Amino acid sequence: MGAIANIVLNDAESTPVVHTFKPSRQGLLPNGQSVAAWEDRAVNNGTPVGYYKINSLFSPAMKQRPSYKVVWDLETPVLEVLSNSSLTGFEPGPQIAHLPKIQVVSWLPERSALQARMNLQKLLEGLVASTAFKASIIDLDFTY
Repeated sequence: MGAIANIVLNDAESTPVVHTFKPSRQGLLPNGQSVAAWEDRAVNNGTPVGYYKINSLFSPAMKQRPSYKVVWDLETPVLEVLSNSSLTGFEPGPQIAHLPKIQVVSWLPERSALQARMNLQKLLEGLVASTAFKASIIDLDFTY
């Protein structure tokens, strides 16, 4: 079992920003699932509703489902641009304008060999780096 630690990722800004996702919670659920979460609390002026987040869920294989299920989520909320334009002078609190998110779900059969899982992970790295994947995420282009 891996110990929970910071996850450090760079973004794609013209001058890349290093995002340090710090552990925010982890635990074991009654059904045997393991959960973990990380937050980058430096983004969006440190406003909690705007923290970038990573969540992980690990479900062990069971008799009725002989595969491990591993889910990773990455969320990068964008906050509304607010102005103090009300007659009362009250400025509303920050709120999420929209929530870009990516999710990776893995199904790993109990019978899968270590090398097969390593191959799957390495192929995923290549897929994420591929032109087709990038075009779909960055340019919102479909594959034709």
